[in-house]
Amino acid sequence: MEKVPAAAGVTLPCVPEAAKAARELVRTRLAHAGLAEVSDDAVMVVSEIVGNSVRHSGTRYVRIWVTCTGRVVRISVADSSRTLPTLIIARDADEGHRGLGLVDALSYRWGADLLELGKVVWAEFETRPAPSFGSAALENSSDLGELTARQGGTVHGVALREGGQRRVAG
Repeated sequence: MEKVPAAAGVTLPCVPEAAKAARELVRTRLAHAGLAEVSDDAVMVVSEIVGNSVRHSGTRYVRIWVTCTGRVVRISVADSSRTLPTLIIARDADEGHRGLGLVDALSYRWGADLLELGKVVWAEFETRPAPSFGSAALENSSDLGELTARQGGTVHGVALREGGQRRVAG
């Protein structure tokens, strides 16, 4: 069986068309990894996170990573803005404010880490059987997550599942 690399990424101009390219990257990466069970949710989530970056960051470029390690798929979107996203619970009459609610609903957990020159917003998805992707050193985290931890990044709005229940840690 062909080994699939643990991560794939791309840097794109921070324009609305970046969301389409991000969806294609995620869909292709997960198809090659045999992880179709999380593909639809991951594609929707990357589209929302990239869309937020395009609308709110004011940056020139956005970087998207798809990392598959152990039983976790992590979608990460980085830009040079240090403004962290805020989960707003939308009311029925609201026309917006649903993006991070969707990210929260579809992902296993999500968060944002401050970097020295910006931030990364990420979402994780659990897969069924643990696929073989090479480096066991990256088990349950991405190289990007380890980088932000070393740089003293802060996590914001992480939604965790415990026994089928979701709770939000701030």
